[in-house]
Amino acid sequence: MHPPPDENVERMQFLLTLRRRGIVDAAVLRAMDQVPREHFVEGSYGGLAYADQALPISCGQTISQPYVVAYMTEQLDVQAQHRVLEVGTGSGYQAAVLSRIAREVVTVERYSTLAESARTRLAALGYTNVEVCIGDGLNGWPQRAPYDRIMVTAAAESVPAVLVEQLASVGVMVLPLGPLSLRTDRLEGRRLDLVEQAVEEIRRLIAAEEAALLGQAGELQHDLLVGTDARHDRVDIAAAEAALEVRHRRVEIAELRRCCQRQDEHRQDESDSCPEFHLVVSRVLC
Repeated sequence: MHPPPDENVERMQFLLTLRRRGIVDAAVLRAMDQVPREHFVEGSYGGLAYADQALPISCGQTISQPYVVAYMTEQLDVQAQHRVLEVGTGSGYQAAVLSRIAREVVTVERYSTLAESARTRLAALGYTNVEVCIGDGLNGWPQRAPYDRIMVTAAAESVPAVLVEQLASVGVMVLPLGPLSLRTDRLEGRRLDLVEQAVEEIRRLIAAEEAALLGQAGELQHDLLVGTDARHDRVDIAAAEAALEVRHRRVEIAELRRCCQRQDEHRQDESDSCPEFHLVVSRVLC
């Protein structure tokens, strides 16, 4: 059965708004279209389900506006084979969107009321590849680690090391980053100072990683120069393997540099269109 014409128009406008605001990933747009948002909002707000705004849910929490959900999902770069950890289930809407792209989603919610409601809702909609867990999401869910992707839906003061440890090699985490004192009005404040702090954190980690790589290369060179004939073959093999690893990790560093550049450009040119503050962290930085 097709939805009534007025609902069709509403859904078309919903997707057009996402496109106008810069969401271009076809998989993300398809997932946003597939998930019936009206099932995730409180009954009294059903008429606003597809409005581009956050809406209140139980336990004093909110369901994020559609653009934020789509933007964070796009930034996470989820692939079909990925296992994804979401920190902060809320209504379950973000997990539902992720489940339309990823192989498996594990989502953690500290409020049992929200977790149980989300679990029931997701099961009723047939999203069988989502597991809802109750706990402190900032501790992750190590029982199912490692994760290819991690999304944190609430702001954190710093990159949670425990979550980074649960990333798979070359995994990616997306989260809003900034001091608690600056987290008010996240949807309207657009605190660009938080974006600046996120970018500086990435740059600091990149510098530390490059220094470690240079030190590793120096040690290998020294081993090759002073190694005895008996050690020569073994050192050559070790050096070759390490050189491949160094090149691989430098590619990841280059990707993070591009992330920094995109954040710089975003801060200068798009400050009025991004309501959240995002940081991408690679497991290689540990």
